[in-house]
Parts: sequence; structure tokens; C-alpha cells
Amino acid sequence: MPERARSTLHNQAARQSRTKRPTASRPTIPATVRAALAARSDGICEMALPACTGLAVDPAHRIRTGMGGRKREAKIAHDVLSNLIHSCRSCHRWTHSEPTASDGMGLIVRDGSDPLKRPVLYRGSWRLLDDCGSVTPTDKPEEAAA
Repeated sequence: MPERARSTLHNQAARQSRTKRPTASRPTIPATVRAALAARSDGICEMALPACTGLAVDPAHRIRTGMGGRKREAKIAHDVLSNLIHSCRSCHRWTHSEPTASDGMGLIVRDGSDPLKRPVLYRGSWRLLDDCGSVTPTDKPEEAAA
């Protein structure tokens, strides 16, 4: 193959790899759940941590996708409103960089725990999230009080 043709093919492949991202690497949340999450948050970050930008753009899983699974029944149980928090990019990034603190705030729920029963520090107040989109005030959990 001539050098020029090889170079052209290489450039095309490089251009395609930059523009096409593999879809399998990012979990997709059903459109109905995304819409309900956006309605619950009203487009405002539900974490509201100190470096918050305010605009909710990332659906953050409380039980991380690596811990809870992405296939069949696990996928369905994973993409529910009680397991999702609508966050700004800054707050979402913080939860991944500070897992221990995030766990203490209920922003991360350990595998095997029920997000319906685990309160979350929601915009500065302790709340319980349900799968219908309700946010109910609750007492500070015992493990967070210690």
C-alpha cells in the first residue's frame, strides 16, 4: 500500500476514534426515570456541596454501578429514583473522590443496603428518597450522628 494511502487511512481511523465513544462504557438510565429525576430536582443540584455549581446535569447512582450490577434485574433495580441523585458535575466528581465522606452523607450507599431506607443529606437536610419522586424529611441517621 502506498505511504500516502496508509497515512490517509490512519488519519481517518484516528478521527473516528476521537469522535465515537463506546456506548457500552456509560450506563443509560431510561428516559422516564431521567424525566422523573429532572422533575424532582427542578434542574438544581440535589447534593449542594460547598463547591456546587447549582445546575443539575449528572444523574449520580447512590449504589455505584460497579457495586450493584448493570444487567437484567440488577439494572432495573439500579435505575430507580431512590438510588439516583441529580447533581452538578462538581458535586458528582466529589462523591467519587471522597467515598467515605459521601457514605456518611448517604450520597453513596453500600452494596446490599436499601436506598429506600437510607437517608441522604439532600441540599443540607436529611431526607428519604422514594421511587415515586418524593423527598421526605427524616431524622439524622445514627451512624451519621456519631
